[in-house]
Amino acid sequence: MRECPASLLKEEGYVTIESFQDRHLMEDWVKTIRFRLYQCAQDLSCTYQDYLQVASRWVSPSPVTEGLEGLVDSLKTFLEELTEDVCGLIKLNVISKTPFSPETLSFHQDIAYSPESPYQFSAWLALTDAPLESGPMEVIVSSHKGSIEPAIDFWDPEFKDEIPLKKEGRRKLPVKTGDLILFDSCLWHGSGKNESCHERFALVTRWKTKRYIPPLIPSIEPRPFGMWTCQKETEKILTNGLWALFQETPGAYRETLKKWETLLENTTFPFLEDSKKAKESVRRVFLLNEAHHAHNGGDAQGILYARLWKHLLEPLSLYLRQQGN
Repeated sequence: MRECPASLLKEEGYVTIESFQDRHLMEDWVKTIRFRLYQCAQDLSCTYQDYLQVASRWVSPSPVTEGLEGLVDSLKTFLEELTEDVCGLIKLNVISKTPFSPETLSFHQDIAYSPESPYQFSAWLALTDAPLESGPMEVIVSSHKGSIEPAIDFWDPEFKDEIPLKKEGRRKLPVKTGDLILFDSCLWHGSGKNESCHERFALVTRWKTKRYIPPLIPSIEPRPFGMWTCQKETEKILTNGLWALFQETPGAYRETLKKWETLLENTTFPFLEDSKKAKESVRRVFLLNEAHHAHNGGDAQGILYARLWKHLLEPLSLYLRQQGN
C-alpha cells in the first residue's frame, strides 16, 4: 500500500502527486506563457532566445504569471485537505530551464533565504515534462530533519557546490506535465543541467499553514560579491572605472551598463583577455536589469553576474588598484 502524501512529506521531506493537473490544460498554459515571453522580448527589443538567456524566473506580479491564480486556487484546496489547516500563499513564480539557459541549480534550503518571511513548503507544478535529461529536481531525502544552514550564495564567482559530496540520499525526480512535487522548505534540493533540446517550465508556489511556527533561521551573511551585493558592487566598480579611465560621471545604473557596452565595442582595454566576452556579459546583465524592472524577471541560476565578474569586473578592479585608483 502506498504511504499517504502527508506521511511522505513529513518523513522524506517531499511527495510527488502524479497527474495533479490535466495535461492539456498545462499545455495550453505553456502556449500562453511562451507567447507572453515573446512579448517580453519585444518590450526589450531583443530576441526570444536572448530574453531566455537572461531571465529564467518571473515572480508575481508579472505579465508572465498573470492569470495563474486559478491554478493556485486548486492548490490551496488540496494543501488544506492535506495539512488539515488553513494555507496561505506566500509567493508565486514561473521558472524555466531552457536550452538557452540550461545550467544547474546548486543544492540549497529554501528557508535559509527567507529569514524575514519564512514559509513551510513549496508546490512545484510541472507545466512541461521534466525527464532525466532535462535536469529535473533532485532532493536529498529526509534532509529537512537536520539543521538549517546559512544561506549559500551560489552567485559568488568562487562558489563550488560541495553539498552533494557531504550528504547522502540524493534522488532525482523526473516528472510528467501536470505532476506536482510538494517539498519542505528545509529540504536540501537542486537540479542538474538541461541537456535536452526542450524548454522546461514550472509553476512554483510557496505556502505556510496557519499553525506554522518557523524554526530558527541563521542570519544571511552576504559575500563581497554575490547574490545580495552584486548589483551594488557592479555599479561601484563600473562607475569608478569610468571616472578613472575617462573622467566621466555616469547617470543611473542602466546608463552605466550601456556606456560600458559601447566602450567595449569601440575601445581596446589592455587588462582584458576577451573584450567580446566582456561586452556580451555587460549586455546580458543590462537585459537582466531591464527584465527585472519591466517583468519582475530574474536569473534563477545565478550565472550572469558571476560571468560579468570573471570577464570584466575582476580584471578592471585589479587594474584600477594597480593604477592607484
